[in-house]
Amino acid sequence: ATSGGDVTLGNVTSGRVDLSTSGGNMRTGDIHADVRLNTSGGDIELGNVGGEAGVNTSGGNITVKSVAKSLKANTSGGNINIGDVGGEAKVSTSGGDIQVRKVSGSATLSTSGGDIELGSASGIVKAHTSGGNLKLENITGSIDAATSGGDVAADLRPTGKGRSRLASSGGEITLSLPE
Repeated sequence: ATSGGDVTLGNVTSGRVDLSTSGGNMRTGDIHADVRLNTSGGDIELGNVGGEAGVNTSGGNITVKSVAKSLKANTSGGNINIGDVGGEAKVSTSGGDIQVRKVSGSATLSTSGGDIELGSASGIVKAHTSGGNLKLENITGSIDAATSGGDVAADLRPTGKGRSRLASSGGEITLSLPE
């Protein structure tokens, strides 16, 4: 833990990583374990994670290459860019865009002021933005998507008995159901 500086960590092959700083950026290499990163005022860049990941910043961007298990990522003021997640993903920002390449489980994505893009997910997808567009591709499962001020575009391959809902207060809705 540090009270006001950047934290840089190379590759970690075992154990658990738990880092926090009150005012700096955090950057790691690949971590073959569970990881928790917390900063009150900086960006977080995380390599490939072999376990679960929890990342939180009060004022910065979050970038994660991949997570083998579940991911929780939250920022109060920045963009979030995530690669592949092997389990469930819960991702939120109060003031930025969210981009996630692939989630192998359910995904909950929310932003108060930006766009959301999800490349692929299998499970229940919840995506909500107050002021942006939603682009949800290659979704196997169900979708609950809503925006107050943008368009919704979804590519859905429904399975099971899940219900889907797409809503926009001020934009277009496009739903594709590939065969």
